[in-house]
Amino acid sequence: MSDIFCFLKKELIRRHIHCSAECIQKVTKKLKKGLDKCDEILYSNQRTDLKVNFKEIESKFLNRI
Repeated sequence: MSDIFCFLKKELIRRHIHCSAECIQKVTKKLKKGLDKCDEILYSNQRTDLKVNFKEIESKFLNRI
């Protein structure tokens, strides 16, 4: 697994947000491509739709490097 994938998974778990590996992979691909609209990705939990600000997560990841 890529560093970005692992970082996103840990960050989502820390925020108590549960989503599928496929969703994390989609976001990882978009982050790798450098797209700015990662925060528009929505994924659904069985109970509710959750929106994550992936720009914030991306900046935290980039600050680690």
